[in-house]
Amino acid sequence: MTSQLTPDQLLVLLNGPALEPPAGVIPNFAHPPNQDALYRAIIVICLSLSVIFVSLRMYHKLLTKRMYLEDFGIILSVGLFVGICMIVLVALNKIYLFVHQWDMQLKELSYTLKILYVVILLYAVLMLLLKPCILLDWIRIFVPMGQRTVFFYTATALMAANIIFYIVGFFIQAFRCHPVEHIWNLLSPGTCIDHFHSFIASSVINVILDVAILILPQRAIWDLNIPTSRKLSLSIVFLVGVIAIVGAIGRAWAAIRLKLSEDNSFTIAQLALFSLTEITAGLMVACMPYVPKVFGEIQQFLMRIRSIRSLPSSSKNSDSTELSDNLTASGQPLDSELKTYGRPPSTSSTRDGHLNPQSVPTSWA
Repeated sequence: MTSQLTPDQLLVLLNGPALEPPAGVIPNFAHPPNQDALYRAIIVICLSLSVIFVSLRMYHKLLTKRMYLEDFGIILSVGLFVGICMIVLVALNKIYLFVHQWDMQLKELSYTLKILYVVILLYAVLMLLLKPCILLDWIRIFVPMGQRTVFFYTATALMAANIIFYIVGFFIQAFRCHPVEHIWNLLSPGTCIDHFHSFIASSVINVILDVAILILPQRAIWDLNIPTSRKLSLSIVFLVGVIAIVGAIGRAWAAIRLKLSEDNSFTIAQLALFSLTEITAGLMVACMPYVPKVFGEIQQFLMRIRSIRSLPSSSKNSDSTELSDNLTASGQPLDSELKTYGRPPSTSSTRDGHLNPQSVPTSWA
């Protein structure tokens, strides 16, 4: 196509609107209506929540000196998420988001599609790491060491399904056009598969897998021989995944809109926003089982500090020595409650040092 155009004609085409505007609408390239400020704020919020929650999980892990394969996978996942957010923030210096395609020049659409291509691939790699890590962590929590329960086989099957799903999805999205450059350079010669149908199908499957992961721990929690109030508290901890499902449903809706609407630039921004929400919620889900304990330990530590300050000078010196030795007011290590979760005294109640459902920390209730 471009070979049939003169340089001047090509320049006019690239500087023209990426989509024919509706009747009576004049394209606004200079200052189109947009939501860039809101988008930047949402990115900062999502990124901050993710980093905070992962930091709390890692604090617990370092405190209990228990690091497993899934912990490193979650660290890599949040690193990829930081990369995705930085790419989008940098892109906002060149393009507007939540703008109609007729308010965007064709050359800007090409740049947007290139950014979208990179973000979709990074999203696939991130989810390929994150979801199996969540399931592996839950196996350590809910399955006693050496046992093969229904929970174990269900979680393992979901891990395998997620791995296969995201590997296949990655290659479909990465090589859907030949040459690959045709994905974002619409004026270059090339051919593409009809990836919209596969994209919609993958988005729907993604929702189904998220729902299955959300439901998985709920049965195990409500089968525990503990008070109903504690079951409810634990259930709420794991129900943070509802936010991820909302993001996945929104992503599927945006994928359908990409097929039905020609105004793709506006829908691309919606798709990216729902993806950010899903990733943030996924990272929170991975860390939620550890967050209540960390806050409980911080509260205990602050109470201990206050109790030392209220003591006479001679007692304060003695207790300060105990505090420096990492002791609590009861004479137990500062991380004793965490050890109830990570390394309980009874090895029969754990799997690789993780919580058996029958020994749920009391501070979770």
